[in-house]
Amino acid sequence: MSILYCLNPECSHPQNPTHYSYCQGCGGNLSQTSQSYSFHSRYLIVGVLGEGAFGRTYQAEDLNFNRKPCVIKKFIAQMQGAALEKSQELFQREAEKLDELKHEQIPPVYDYFSEGNSFYLVQEFIEGETLLQYPVVGLRHETQHNQLF
Repeated sequence: MSILYCLNPECSHPQNPTHYSYCQGCGGNLSQTSQSYSFHSRYLIVGVLGEGAFGRTYQAEDLNFNRKPCVIKKFIAQMQGAALEKSQELFQREAEKLDELKHEQIPPVYDYFSEGNSFYLVQEFIEGETLLQYPVVGLRHETQHNQLF
């Protein structure tokens, strides 16, 4: 079954059947929110790169820098009150530490911010293979290795 994916980062249920006109998670018009989504008055979200238990990762363009490609990682905090405040503090500290790290294997941090119970980290988009492609390559090498011995 095909789905339309709502690109609104604040959407609680972004996967919608193709016959829906409006998103069942946020009520957005899917003819618009499934193509791209303007977010945080600066980023144009153009696709979803991945989703897990703690958040989603989006491919985006930075409208303040000539539509420079970037990645927005959304972390969802499942807490409230003091625990949420502590989570926000730890997220900010971790983002600042990550920004201090300068290594060719770590994409630079462009921005970080929070909205509601979600925290966002914006990093450089690096074109290339995904980690999901590596186990297949690894299995191929392991199989070849076993055939040799």
